[in-house]
Amino acid sequence: MIFGHSNNLNRIMSFTVKSNNPNLIYPCFLAIGLLSLYLTTMPDFATLEDSGLFIAVAHEPGIAHPPGYPLYTILAHLLAWIPLGTVAQRVQTLSAFAGIAACLLLFKICKQLGSDNFSAVIASTCLGVSSSFWFLAITDEVYTLNVMFFMLLFNLALNIHEKPNNNFPWIGFALISGLSFTNHWPLMLISFPALILIIISHCKVMLRNGFKMAFFFLAGLSPYLYLPIRSWYEPYLTFFQPLPDWQRFWWNITREAYSNGDQSGTWNDSFLFVVNFFKTLPEEVAGQH
Repeated sequence: MIFGHSNNLNRIMSFTVKSNNPNLIYPCFLAIGLLSLYLTTMPDFATLEDSGLFIAVAHEPGIAHPPGYPLYTILAHLLAWIPLGTVAQRVQTLSAFAGIAACLLLFKICKQLGSDNFSAVIASTCLGVSSSFWFLAITDEVYTLNVMFFMLLFNLALNIHEKPNNNFPWIGFALISGLSFTNHWPLMLISFPALILIIISHCKVMLRNGFKMAFFFLAGLSPYLYLPIRSWYEPYLTFFQPLPDWQRFWWNITREAYSNGDQSGTWNDSFLFVVNFFKTLPEEVAGQH
């Protein structure tokens, strides 16, 4: 009996050692560390810019400012039902989880590009603790969800480049692209050329999967149906009043309300913006302002 138990114990220990994949240790510590940072520094109230609007829209739910951010509103509303913390903290948790997911995806991308575990976790940590990213991960904003979508699409694009004849990454790329356009489509549109450059050499395979990709891309856009459907019920909070017809709906998602703003920026303004970006880049990680 004793030897029988000993053999069983040895088999259990052997299975445990084999199942402890060292490649999982780094992303696990990364996720735990970032989660601890975000939860301990997360405010329990609305902060700056659109924070209060997104909290109110998620809680009711309502319709945010153009383009409406339907996917963010739906996900935030589901989290707002969790009976823990304040409503603000529940909604901010979405930003935190999306930020952590973005950093984990960056870790995976670094590994795909040939980095070792240590270098990959350092790069991901630098993103996660940079002052701008950290602030967005603890506030009620859509941007960490946007970064998560970009990282996921980047990962899928690399998978397509490595195995172009595998249909699943193509379908996933189309579906996630559609979903990302229901969050902050202008930023995704700007970043798409970088993704296309990765897969452009396999355009024949993409054309072969064109109908399936179009279907799943349109399926990814389905959260936009939330806007007219919710508008019919006349929610208390609608940023630009109800959306009674297709013209008003299109006006909302295309952000035409912002087309009358000041567009007098010059090339010099763009140059100064780039200079300021690189000037403040070291402060992002160092945290010194």
